[in-house]
Amino acid sequence: MDWIGEAWRIIDSLWLVMILVWIAGAMMTKRTMRWQSPSSRLWQAGIVVFGYWLLFSGRVHTLWMDVQLYVPGRRAAMAGIALTAAGIAFAIWARLTLGGNWSGTVTLKEGHTLVQRGPYRWVRHPIYTGLLLASVGTAVVSGSLHSMVALLVILFGFWLKIATEESLMVQTFGAEYVEYMRRVKALAPYLF
Repeated sequence: MDWIGEAWRIIDSLWLVMILVWIAGAMMTKRTMRWQSPSSRLWQAGIVVFGYWLLFSGRVHTLWMDVQLYVPGRRAAMAGIALTAAGIAFAIWARLTLGGNWSGTVTLKEGHTLVQRGPYRWVRHPIYTGLLLASVGTAVVSGSLHSMVALLVILFGFWLKIATEESLMVQTFGAEYVEYMRRVKALAPYLF
């Protein structure tokens, strides 16, 4: 059996489900009251998109990044599928929990509320946590250096976006958000 080929078909399907949920959910958000600057949005989105391009590109045609770190087999395929599925499920749960407050960019919605239930009781940015976990799963199936570099690029893009979001949340919710930050880690429960 071609474990890696089958793993890629499953992983592609999982990512497609996530994209469809995002598109459907984008139609049910509250009206935006405040946006992040276009240059900030472009910078953050550009980094994340570049990271995902690296993750999903078969080869990047740059000699040092086309190195295969290991040859993935059955275990890597199964682990990659499990991590990708868990990450996408967590991100979708977080997205559904946010409801109308969600936005693809850093915004303040009309009647914006500070969500601290569901996955938000464990991490402040569970969508990014889920997407990072799913990206790790995808990289495990790849086994390539460019997929590992992609993880760092994606993490950096999310880190930039988190800094912008947290600044807006502190401005909007003040001491309540500061207390939430003190109690709940940003991306990984009990770690960071």
